[in-house]
Amino acid sequence: MIEVVLIGNGNVAFHLHNAILATPNATLKQLAGRTLTAFNSFSNTVPRTLIGEQLERADVYIVAVSDDAVKDVFAKINVERGILVHTSGALNLRDTSEFEKTGVFYPLQTFSKSRNVAFKDIPLLLEANTTDDFKVLETLALSLGTRPINANPKTRLAAHLAAVFANNFTNHLIHLAQEICESNNLEKDILNAVIRETFSKLQFLTAKDAQTGPARRGDYATQKLHKQELNREELRDIYSLISKSIEKTYEKL
Repeated sequence: MIEVVLIGNGNVAFHLHNAILATPNATLKQLAGRTLTAFNSFSNTVPRTLIGEQLERADVYIVAVSDDAVKDVFAKINVERGILVHTSGALNLRDTSEFEKTGVFYPLQTFSKSRNVAFKDIPLLLEANTTDDFKVLETLALSLGTRPINANPKTRLAAHLAAVFANNFTNHLIHLAQEICESNNLEKDILNAVIRETFSKLQFLTAKDAQTGPARRGDYATQKLHKQELNREELRDIYSLISKSIEKTYEKL
């Protein structure tokens, strides 16, 4: 049984808290945050404390806070034993703490408190300073149902960067698409079918093979009409830049 203390109260912390409570192979001993009221959406069965106060003894201390806050939180934590880990996809472990038993516990997923997320098969990128510590983190990851990956700072940063393209940028583009619909008196749910198919077919095709549209087929007349329809310069720039990237990808095919 792995004992865990969870520090943080954001989206990642909330879903880790749910996952740990759901597994019989780990115990969530304590929650720590900057304020106690921030844990209102968390289980009231888990003891709570403030960051900087005395923490319970545990095997793993997971710091699930924003990247900007990790180093400050690490500096305020004093643990007698256990592994101190953060959940950042970008931070280099050596830049966060001089504590010997440190690691990384980075789930490659997008989290929102309003959405239930199954941890089954989520890639969980792990780093640790020793083989023994890595095994503890790996055991915890497996108990949550995730897919543990032995990472290093470079591969973890690459995974995080790729996820920004795949999720953050894609989500923003869909937001812009919904704005285009609404500004033309179209219901935004008119896009739902094409959005579902866009991601569903990636189970069977690579994104490169699945690409369609005017830029893929070299339809410059349609692209010109589209850009004339866009009423903001930044939207025209985005359209042109992505279209150019698509054209470049397929120019030799």
